Amino acid sequence: MFTWPTPELTDYERKFVRLYREPMLDAQGNAILNSSGLPAFWPGVLRRMYKVNLNNVTIPGVPGMDDGPHFTDVKYLATRRTRVFGLTFFGDCPSIYLMIKSLSGETYTVNPCLVSSMQAGTPWDADSALGELAFDVSIPGAVNRNYAGFGIQLEPNIVLDQNDGLLFTGLVAPGANLDVENGGWPYRVLSIGIHVWEFPNMGSSNEQIAGRV
Repeated sequence: MFTWPTPELTDYERKFVRLYREPMLDAQGNAILNSSGLPAFWPGVLRRMYKVNLNNVTIPGVPGMDDGPHFTDVKYLATRRTRVFGLTFFGDCPSIYLMIKSLSGETYTVNPCLVSSMQAGTPWDADSALGELAFDVSIPGAVNRNYAGFGIQLEPNIVLDQNDGLLFTGLVAPGANLDVENGGWPYRVLSIGIHVWEFPNMGSSNEQIAGRV
């Protein structure tokens, strides 16, 4: 078990926000007023978590991978400048390879990586990459289903400007038993929690690079 970090604001970010909402003061410590004559406030950093799901369903009667790769992808869109500082996974972690890249084209995984291999200190046999558990684990009411919930902390954070986002592409591992006729389970599911800090009223990174802020 671990705790998520507290954000450390850069000089650029402090031009727009504070860690928590607080009043704007001038050099003499007096409150700065807004256009309505009321005290102005710095907006605080917003802590958010968003969820996306990767779902795979096999073709009935066709052994897994015989009809080519089973894959799916899903998008997360940032509505304001955002730092992604962590990911959590719940579902068929040892059965899905994952690729992550930004919608603007930056790739964060060199090759598809087995989700269980991304998570330090998990009970999976990450070296085998067989697509199934190294030992039998199940939860009540989920026959032949194997679930795990673990997280990874991203350092450095993934910085997304407004209207950028992340594309998660999942590929079912060849070792996953998807053959329903021979005792397999017909689909694999992975839920991904995207843990972010959002920065209200903040310009884009391109504005910073161009020297406009």
